[in-house]
Amino acid sequence: MIQTVCRDEGITLSIKNTRRLNFLFADILKNKVEHHIKNKSDKYIIDLQGIDFIDSYSFNILLQIKEMLNRRGKELYIINANESTNELFNLTGLSQVLMICNNNALKKEIA
Repeated sequence: MIQTVCRDEGITLSIKNTRRLNFLFADILKNKVEHHIKNKSDKYIIDLQGIDFIDSYSFNILLQIKEMLNRRGKELYIINANESTNELFNLTGLSQVLMICNNNALKKEIA
């Protein structure tokens, strides 16, 4: 399940009730972003709290979401990635492409 919260600082999408971001949830996540893209918010935040694993399909979807938002002048932030998911981002090189930060760094970034 993907929970969406709209705030002044951006739209936050959180993956709930699972520890894996895989093909079952990745398309739902992309559809949620597409649904909210006409919103006036320029910042989209994907909260990975509780996610221990991300499959290659989901990495591809995260890149598609980033590209979709960039084309519209919007930004994507990934927050609360734990040690194992951070390691996957580093191994795949996506840590160089995606903006991955913790909550405190995000608050400074979007301030």
